[in-house]
Amino acid sequence: MDKLNPLKIFLSRLHFSKILEIAQQQAPLEACGIIAGIDQTSQEIYQITNALYSPVEFLMNPQEMVKVFWEIDLQNWEPIAFFHSHPVSQPIPSQTDLDRNYYPETPHLIIGREMDQWTVRGFLLSKKDIKEIKIEII
Repeated sequence: MDKLNPLKIFLSRLHFSKILEIAQQQAPLEACGIIAGIDQTSQEIYQITNALYSPVEFLMNPQEMVKVFWEIDLQNWEPIAFFHSHPVSQPIPSQTDLDRNYYPETPHLIIGREMDQWTVRGFLLSKKDIKEIKIEII
């Protein structure tokens, strides 16, 4: 996906609602998952277990990730974004998010909460840089 260097992700209203619902259901723990699609447009949302069961950090269950990557490949889709939640803070990448970003060419959507209001923001992350991307609901 490096060749795309996306500045925008297109999510269906259903998929947008689904990632919000996953974040809300998993709170107070961080939720995480993969958004699969074609041409930066969502086709499916895959919730992945947070192997750390933590309210302040996440690690996607490796076995579940492999299974999801296989399924995505079989559908001729690609992982267009990863998502995770910050159930006790704003949707801004943390230092841990930057340090543990193993896919710098793939966008990350962060679902954060402030005063019981959930917000989603998208980012391209590297160890040294944060670039915000647009999320368009279609």
